[in-house]
Amino acid sequence: MKRETAKRRGGRAAGAALLGFLLLAGCAGRPAPPPPQAPPTAAAAERPADPASPRRRPAPPKPRFKRLSPLDTQRVTLNFVGEGGGAILLALAKAAGLNLVLDPAFAASPEAARRLTAQYHEWPIREVLESVCTALDVGWRLDGGTVYISPLVERLIPLDFLGTVQSSRFSVGGDVLGGNTAGGGTDTDVLTPLTGSFELTGQNSAEVTDIYKGIEAALKDRLGDEGSYVLNRQTGTLMVRGRPSTVRSIEAYVSALRERYQRQVLIQAKILEIELDHQHELGIDWGQLTATLSKAALKAGGAVLDVATTPTDESVLYNLTLSQDYYNVSTVLRAMEDYGRIRTLSNPRLKVTNGQSAVISVGQSVAYLKSLETGTTTTSGGSSTIAPTAEIGSIFDGVLLGVTPIIEDDGRVSLHLVPIKSDLVSLDEREFAGGTRYTFPRVNLREASTVVRAASGDIVIIGGLIQERTDKEMSGLPVLDRLPLVGRVFRYQRRVLRRVEMVILLDVTVLDKAG
Repeated sequence: MKRETAKRRGGRAAGAALLGFLLLAGCAGRPAPPPPQAPPTAAAAERPADPASPRRRPAPPKPRFKRLSPLDTQRVTLNFVGEGGGAILLALAKAAGLNLVLDPAFAASPEAARRLTAQYHEWPIREVLESVCTALDVGWRLDGGTVYISPLVERLIPLDFLGTVQSSRFSVGGDVLGGNTAGGGTDTDVLTPLTGSFELTGQNSAEVTDIYKGIEAALKDRLGDEGSYVLNRQTGTLMVRGRPSTVRSIEAYVSALRERYQRQVLIQAKILEIELDHQHELGIDWGQLTATLSKAALKAGGAVLDVATTPTDESVLYNLTLSQDYYNVSTVLRAMEDYGRIRTLSNPRLKVTNGQSAVISVGQSVAYLKSLETGTTTTSGGSSTIAPTAEIGSIFDGVLLGVTPIIEDDGRVSLHLVPIKSDLVSLDEREFAGGTRYTFPRVNLREASTVVRAASGDIVIIGGLIQERTDKEMSGLPVLDRLPLVGRVFRYQRRVLRRVEMVILLDVTVLDKAG
């Protein structure tokens, strides 16, 4: 009985030990719960993805290939003698794998049956096609996979010319003795039996300066009845349709015009008056400037070295050109100061287009009463009223310089210069019978017209335009002539005769296309 009880107790103890072992093994095999994770911050949310990650790497760009025409990729070697043009074009299109369409006008023209002889060795089909079409004087174009052949081509040519047309006219000289007719009468109604006249006139008419009219004349002459053109002056656009050879010659002509038309000349002018002193009343001796401006003394300063005087037919006008290698304007002015006091009338600076005229005008326009006539009119009531009739005139008092440059092929410039200086001396008013009054202006006039040639950078000098001027000067005893009431007794007025020479300095520079 005791043995059975002991056995039962031992079995219970073993079962309890086995149950405890199994519970401990189960607790050891269960994984520990993960710790709580904090929510992601804003910086972490904005952090860019890792570029090294294979999932986020962008796909590499696909290669791009330029689509080439078979006219450029295919080369041919051809030898033909006396072959027709149509057959040659058909063989080239077949070699390039392209279609060919011949214009009916070309198929019926003599060019299609023209026989050609040529040899090409490993040439691109495009260049062979250009050469054959040039020989046949036809045009071609590639549209898609088809080559079209036509006897006429169209070109859009930009002109870039101004649509405005200007004209210039000059007139210098005239009747110097007053031997003209008076009042529109016959040759017998002259003011004096003596006559003496020399007048130089000229003009650039609108027909000459209208560049579009010249282009239209060339187009009509070149195109004939077969071609056509459309010209728009406002936009400067020209559309031409004609034979390829004719269109190419028109393009070359317009290109040459555009190149010459767009060239410009920069002219920096100084218009001066020199009040000659008593030692140089005959004017500036331009021939002595070479001795005055010594070559050895002024070479380091870049001053004038050699001056070549080239007087024109008029003895009072001298035209000089100073070489650009050894001069500066300041040195020329200092040399002229030895002849008297210098006064600057104008110092303009302007750009002039090749072949176009420009004018520099500095002064004032003085209006005056040219004539005044009084007449009496009677009304229906019998009363009379005086009605004056006035005519207003104007005179320019100042300096005017007209210039027209022509740029030559070697870069030199031909300048047509017309300087005019007018000085209004007085306006004399006179009254005649009947109450008619007239005003007679008295004007001193100096003018010239000359054509000179100069290289870019040279200085052109125009001188010798001398006139006599009478000025009034007040003189008196110092201090006493300023006393009130009696000051007039100690001062007096005198007339002084002065000789003044007008000199024009022109610094000429030919600008390049970018200028």
